[in-house]
Amino acid sequence: MVEATSAEPISVLVEGEKWSGWNSVQVVRTLDSCAGSFRLGIPLVRGRRWPILPGQAIKVLIGDDLICTGFVDRLEATLDNDGRRIEIEGRDRTADLVDCSSEAKAFEWRGLELAQIVAELVSPYGILIDVQTKRASERFELFSRTADESAWDVIERACRTKGVLAYTLENGTLALAPIASKIVTGVLTEGGNIHRASVRWDVSGRYATYEVEAAGRGGDDSWGEQVISIKGSSKDSAIDRHRLLVIRGEDHFTREDAQRMAEWEATARRARSTAIEVEVLGWRHLDRFAQQQQPWRVNQLASVILREAFGIAGDFLVSRVEMNLGESGESRTMLELVPPDAFIPQPVVAKPVGFDDFLTDDTETDTEGE
Repeated sequence: MVEATSAEPISVLVEGEKWSGWNSVQVVRTLDSCAGSFRLGIPLVRGRRWPILPGQAIKVLIGDDLICTGFVDRLEATLDNDGRRIEIEGRDRTADLVDCSSEAKAFEWRGLELAQIVAELVSPYGILIDVQTKRASERFELFSRTADESAWDVIERACRTKGVLAYTLENGTLALAPIASKIVTGVLTEGGNIHRASVRWDVSGRYATYEVEAAGRGGDDSWGEQVISIKGSSKDSAIDRHRLLVIRGEDHFTREDAQRMAEWEATARRARSTAIEVEVLGWRHLDRFAQQQQPWRVNQLASVILREAFGIAGDFLVSRVEMNLGESGESRTMLELVPPDAFIPQPVVAKPVGFDDFLTDDTETDTEGE
């Protein structure tokens, strides 16, 4: 039995002053995008001057826990029979990386680490990076950008090449991270804390073969075919018909880079073809590692037990968190979870989790490739 959960107080900090009383809340954070977003609403008392304006720096908190550090993008005031109301919308401070053109002085980097390139790209915006994986120390033989790319376009492309996750932490820092640790921090159970759940299987974005092609750099000992034949290849054995995707890699890829990208595409598309959406009441869960109540966060592992409804039981990666507070006054969190290998390269590709449980007894499926 899932019991209603009264909302914790939401407050914001603007220019050192705390503001509370918000009665509508939406905070969204995903692993697929650079910046999280927020939308907060509050009744406006007649005669009171509204102090929060677009462009101001802001911090959003649940209780004492920081959940967003960014800027107000938009302010909307409305008037109806119930009185006046204000809504503010904004995003993490890393939104500037998405919106703005890259200001890096260089258009090519030779022999630099991924973390060094990212640090140069975020520096004009005063954003710090938090390096959490050794892969961020891997060097590029050559990496280039174009004049029309945003800073985030360049960062996302560089991180994808090296198999690194880039996403924003609650304090506004850009994390260069691996997949979540193998420690399961939360549990979601059918008949327990799960209020609503759905599962989606979609193979339209999957291919039997992925090939990455790029031009290598020539030299005294490499020219001709060697220079233009840098390739990586990976297969999805669950796709049993001919489906080929050819991906153009970066110029001057190494063979390792091309192979890693091919494996990344195969496993990420395979894993993301299975998605579980779960709604729970409240904004927190008991963190089994920290042994205390913590807000739900992306890039965490959670045990999902939906065996009776969908034939699914296992550990999944939290890829999207949406915290809501509506007119009912109940706080709810929508979680999207995917198989853990959705964001890491894995050469072995298997069938979607739980797919066979929805096949009838007289239906056969061939998961072996040619």
